[in-house]
Amino acid sequence: MSIITSVRRCYHCGKVLQDKDPKKEGYINPTALISSRSNDLILCQECHEALHQNEVPAAADVSDEFLSMLKDAKKEGATIVYLVDLISFECSFNKEVLDLIVDLPVVIIASKWDLMPKDISVERTKEYVAHRFRAEGFKKAKGTDVILLDYNNSADATLASGMIKKKRNGKSVYVIGAKGAGKSAFLTSFLRQFKNTSNRGISIGAYKNTSLEVWQIPLDDTSYIYDTPGTGVKNSFLGKTTYPKDILVTTRITPRKQVVVLNGSLFIGGLARIDPISLSSEKKKTTFTCYFAPKVGLKSVSPKNDMTALFQKYIKNKALKPCVDWFKCQNDSDVFDFQLEEDGPRDIGIAGLGWVSFDGVKGDIYRLYVPKNIGAYASRAKIIKEKGTKK
Repeated sequence: MSIITSVRRCYHCGKVLQDKDPKKEGYINPTALISSRSNDLILCQECHEALHQNEVPAAADVSDEFLSMLKDAKKEGATIVYLVDLISFECSFNKEVLDLIVDLPVVIIASKWDLMPKDISVERTKEYVAHRFRAEGFKKAKGTDVILLDYNNSADATLASGMIKKKRNGKSVYVIGAKGAGKSAFLTSFLRQFKNTSNRGISIGAYKNTSLEVWQIPLDDTSYIYDTPGTGVKNSFLGKTTYPKDILVTTRITPRKQVVVLNGSLFIGGLARIDPISLSSEKKKTTFTCYFAPKVGLKSVSPKNDMTALFQKYIKNKALKPCVDWFKCQNDSDVFDFQLEEDGPRDIGIAGLGWVSFDGVKGDIYRLYVPKNIGAYASRAKIIKEKGTKK
């Protein structure tokens, strides 16, 4: 009597998978082969590299002219006002930018505080923002450098103006941040209380030796505030030519709970999915607290389903909203495994879409599927609930 064994093949090219010889066809990393289930649609290494262009999540893009402007800021010893959108800023960093400004005085303004859930810790949120800057290489960032900005509260703009005045030491100020982060709204608030004590007027035009259009607001007879163009967001859903308006957060976020068991999946609209693929807890499940716009559909899927085939079906039939025409199948995904390096509240987020929070355990692994070239991240939790909202 013969023993029949199922032969696993690459979902894309059909070659028989093997984990012995990287030089032969059908090779796949042994760890990837062991961790996958029999009904998973998996790829050989050659196809994975061809279909998944990003080995790490996509980073923000900036122009050479923008970097040239920051070189002037560095030469002068200017102060940097770095404005970020609290809802989605974690993938908006660029290493070249941070390398240029790392030794300059910085004021970090986190906008859209009024859209965050109620009863969350102000100080811990500030520390989270500073932590994200430190994680990206801005080692000197502290929670005290961060202002949480609610555009409905004029006191926040006053606080920001005071901190800028204190830090700039008579030098110019460069306001930078990703497109859509709220720089223009901040400058509008700033100008409401601005008093021009110089002999020069506010102007708009090309920054010297570049084609970048900037606002120049005189602070005194020798220095300006430069309102710079927003840096690129091509790695965000919001940077795409077409994106569903339903992903926009326009009112205060209401957290939603979703329980996902080991090897199950959380579908996030027809846009992304998160799978717990290795959990050390006895319960073998994760409770995700989800922070997305209210019209972003969420669905927990049991591992008894073929999740890849089911997700493909949901995308094709637009069964879970929102969807986008440029994400037609799961083969259009970048796939990342996040292995937790410490215990405690953790986040996994997607640029321009939102994030999930959960209690993590060191060593646990979560697999994230996002459309190609969309940024993603994992970090300590952004939101820690606490009574009190004083800034």
